[in-house]
Amino acid sequence: MHEDVLSHEPEHFARFLGEAGRGMVLMKMGKNAEALAAFKDALVVNPNMTGAKLSVQALEKQFPEL
Repeated sequence: MHEDVLSHEPEHFARFLGEAGRGMVLMKMGKNAEALAAFKDALVVNPNMTGAKLSVQALEKQFPEL
């Protein structure tokens, strides 16, 4: 059920989760370029976010064209 809700209202959840959360939602939706941008935005706010750093590394490795 939660995946159905995410597919219809990703920005609603992103408001509560911040940019890193937005990146997670976008990754789940397969919007990898947008997810990468969101994780990078999160790191501008807080460069110590390990999860966001790892997500950027993983996306850049898996999708070098991004």
